[in-house]
Amino acid sequence: MMTTNQFGRHGTPSHAAHSAAGRPSASHAPSAADGQRLTTIHAGQGARITTRENASEAADAARANAQRRFAKRHSSPQLTAVANGARRDGGSHASHAAEGPERTGKNILKVVLLAIGVLLVVALLVRLITGLLIGDRESDRQQVARSDAEPTQAEQIASEQQQVEVSVGESVTFQGQSFSISQDGGTYSVTRDGAVVFNLEGTPTGLVLYNGSLVVPENRDGGWDVVSYMIADGSVPAYVMGADGNAAGGSGDIQSATLDGSALKVTDSTGATTSVTLG
Repeated sequence: MMTTNQFGRHGTPSHAAHSAAGRPSASHAPSAADGQRLTTIHAGQGARITTRENASEAADAARANAQRRFAKRHSSPQLTAVANGARRDGGSHASHAAEGPERTGKNILKVVLLAIGVLLVVALLVRLITGLLIGDRESDRQQVARSDAEPTQAEQIASEQQQVEVSVGESVTFQGQSFSISQDGGTYSVTRDGAVVFNLEGTPTGLVLYNGSLVVPENRDGGWDVVSYMIADGSVPAYVMGADGNAAGGSGDIQSATLDGSALKVTDSTGATTSVTLG
């Protein structure tokens, strides 16, 4: 008796049974033992073949996905905005969004105002530096002009009259200071601007200025002598010495004493004339 099985009624496998045996059922999932098998993806399972017609679209989509992944890894709001923009545009404008913010009229105005501010600051700095330099030059010129206009102390001394003789009661001027002879009771003194510089032992007959020194001829008891004082701080008066090493002088009273070059010619009451060398 012939038995009918899965291979057909006459024991020969049918084509339907053979096809069903060779194709896995829809509910069959690949197991670990099926790891080396090739799996066929059927229509409707999400696969899409890249062709020449859709290559540019696939590239844009890949760039958009890369930007979204980069934005997720970094917390920059700008990059997140770029990724969101790329997602909204479907990747078609992703490359344009990554280039930077759009140039609007407001942004251009900000750039122009910033440039104007920088120019103003530079102009103010240049003006300040120029003013300082001009002020320094003007100060130098004024100092030079002042130096040219005002003579030095040495020039003042050289230009002053160095040989002057006056009577008692009159004064001579040297380096802006006034010198004269004053009397207090029976004592005579040489003063500078009213202050006593030194006292005299005799009676002066006059006051002579000679090359920065004061010369005073004076009468003493029955004779006369000449006192000299160099105008300087710490200086002290001294008698003018004659050629013999003694104090220059003579007998009688002084009748006249006049400058004659570098000497003082003294004529006394005895009729003698004595030349006292001063320098």
